[in-house]
Amino acid sequence: MAGITLRTARQVVPMIYAYTTPEIARHNGWTKIGYTEQSVDKRLKQQTHTADVLFHEEWRGNAVYDDGSGEVFTDHDFHAYLRKLNVENDRKNEWFHLDGQQSRRYFQDFRMNRGRVQLDAAIAYTLREEQARAVHDTKSYYQRHPGGEYLWNAKPRFGKTLSVYDFCKQVDAQTVLIVTNRPAIANSWYSDYVRFLGRESGYLFVSHVDRQFESCLDDCEEKDWVVRITLGKREFVYLPEYYLAETYIAKKLAFMLRTSAQYEKDYSDEIRGVEFSENIQYEDLQRAAISACLTGSVFILTGGPGTGKTTTLNGVIKILKAQKKRILLCAPTGRAAKRMSDLTGEPARTIHRLLEVDFTAKGELKFKRNETNPLPADVVIADEMSMVDALLMCSLVRAIKPTSKFIMVGDSNQLPSVGAGNVLKDLIASHYIPSVELKEIFRQAAQSLIVTNAHRIVNGEFPVLDDRQNDFFFMNKSLESDIAELVIQLAKQRLPDTYGFSPIDDIQVLCPTKMGMAGTKELNKQLQSALNPPSQNKAELKFFDVIFRTGDKVMQTKNDYDVLWTKNKQN
Repeated sequence: MAGITLRTARQVVPMIYAYTTPEIARHNGWTKIGYTEQSVDKRLKQQTHTADVLFHEEWRGNAVYDDGSGEVFTDHDFHAYLRKLNVENDRKNEWFHLDGQQSRRYFQDFRMNRGRVQLDAAIAYTLREEQARAVHDTKSYYQRHPGGEYLWNAKPRFGKTLSVYDFCKQVDAQTVLIVTNRPAIANSWYSDYVRFLGRESGYLFVSHVDRQFESCLDDCEEKDWVVRITLGKREFVYLPEYYLAETYIAKKLAFMLRTSAQYEKDYSDEIRGVEFSENIQYEDLQRAAISACLTGSVFILTGGPGTGKTTTLNGVIKILKAQKKRILLCAPTGRAAKRMSDLTGEPARTIHRLLEVDFTAKGELKFKRNETNPLPADVVIADEMSMVDALLMCSLVRAIKPTSKFIMVGDSNQLPSVGAGNVLKDLIASHYIPSVELKEIFRQAAQSLIVTNAHRIVNGEFPVLDDRQNDFFFMNKSLESDIAELVIQLAKQRLPDTYGFSPIDDIQVLCPTKMGMAGTKELNKQLQSALNPPSQNKAELKFFDVIFRTGDKVMQTKNDYDVLWTKNKQN
């Protein structure tokens, strides 16, 4: 019997290697930098033999720090170091825009300095007054409450990173952990470190963005927590429910377009009939939109304010009703549905009410209308589509019969939905769904500076701010206290006195933040005090630090379809 030869185990020494491909023109000036725990020769052969590529090995070296620690590193660590040095990189295939000799020098430096970048001298800085005050207040709180928490609700361009760095120096923090929600934000922290602190500050900036982010993403994908797909040269990461929703929407709409009877029909007579009965005259794009709505199975009608979307939609509805079609109108919010109903003269419901909200045994929301119980309609028209997110759109599309007509109306330049998914804009950008964008501002709308300024902003033009004889006013105030005082004056006295508005029913105050003297919390208190002061005849309810009073204007943030309500003597 042949003898058995026992081989002792050998220690694996990870290697970093670099090579170029002289025959490939697009790789001129670029070097591929990789990592292996096997033979470098074997790894190079694996990477190049399939495509029969002629390669030139530039160098190889042990992936071990040269400081006596014996600690190993990977190509991800070295790649991150090169990016800190602003070396151009294609992240998908580990190619760096530098030659072999230069990459080797960087590798030797990296092994010696463990990835610490040699930086230019930091820039001397002086905090602005509001920054200095934030740092002072935080430091005082920190000294009184060791281990406490302090929130900065800072506006954009406040200079948060620099202020935080200054705070860390003032309290002599030894180790600082900075957690961000995406790599780009981490990079901005590093940029400010380079500019304002530098190594002379005594702090070293150690970033684990690339390696930890990719590792975390891989782990999430393995556990089916996320879905990763690549389209062209772009990679997308989804939560599974959103990936399934967007996939379903695309497939369902594509199926409706493919299977519907696509034929050209001249609707000129019907359109002229509507013009005669309504004593109006459509412009060319409106006529084209009406014809497209009536011809196709899926259609998008879009346009800015004052371009005649509602007038066009009314024409579509009148012709469809003459054809005895069953039509259902809906919008994402109650206010939008009410306005749609007022402008069209037809009943309109919220999408949730249209789909008939129900709940599972666990209390989770679901809809009774779906593929097996579709909407009883030949035509479904959804307005204000810019507010519809991916999950709601998926539920709506599920409930529409494949043989029905689906007409979407909205302004793609408005703010996207609160929930994830910029549905309307993405559908238009796909160029797959037939659509018409109305652009002409009609005479009555053109008299409104709100409308014309909205179009100017969309077109990249500066809005008109100095016209004091119209419906758009710009008042320049910098201090929060001045802003709050002006808002109270406008709501309580100036607008009601000038235009006869009711402060409660006709005026709505919008602001971009909750905190501060001009935020929603403080403004609500001041508006309540000014417009609905305490009275013996008004009941009050205190909820934490908020007092609710009979006659207050409140916002309902969650629908409850079982609650009976009365407004203007209507239930």
